[in-house]
Amino acid sequence: MIEKIKEKRQYIFLGLLLVLITAGNYYLNGGAKANWVEATGYGFTMLHPPGITPWTTGLDEENVFDLYGNYQASSMSGMMGFNFDNKEFGVTWVTMEDVTSLETLLDIHYHSAEVNADKRDRGFNIELEPIIESTLNGHEAVYQIHILELDMPGEDKLLYAKGAAAGWTCEETGVSYVSYLLMWNWGSPPRVSASGAIDALNQYLDTFECH
Repeated sequence: MIEKIKEKRQYIFLGLLLVLITAGNYYLNGGAKANWVEATGYGFTMLHPPGITPWTTGLDEENVFDLYGNYQASSMSGMMGFNFDNKEFGVTWVTMEDVTSLETLLDIHYHSAEVNADKRDRGFNIELEPIIESTLNGHEAVYQIHILELDMPGEDKLLYAKGAAAGWTCEETGVSYVSYLLMWNWGSPPRVSASGAIDALNQYLDTFECH
């Protein structure tokens, strides 16, 4: 009897282990993205989670064009609702001749963020970690972790965002991209590691197609 009980427990344990492994593989192989929403236009296609609000603008919030523009999507419901779960994702595309290096793409992103903060009378500060050279979907790419610090009018606490940005050029089309994922928090930067921030951004970029 005791041996049968032990044998039954072993079968139950193996069954549970198989379920966990299957669920893990499902998640790692993109099953968790089955309900993600497709965004397409301006020469690229990608997926992002449902329930977030997308919008497009030009550089520095001017008119959007095929030559350059921004696609952004946010889960934020309002300034007072910012917390670690609030994320903002964006893609900027450019085909201008003054993009001389992948590092230049990152500078375009940071400059745009500063200009937009100035337009809203928000104090702006940014901390940059060293650039990481890598590849993205077969293209040479650079990644950089950064922390934004915003002094919001009428608020007694600073608003922080920590995340990763990636810059690359699609060799088939000649279009350059810079993408970012930010996580927001009041009073202090969100507690996310550099590898965690890059992994979170790559969840989106793994679905990105530029040709």
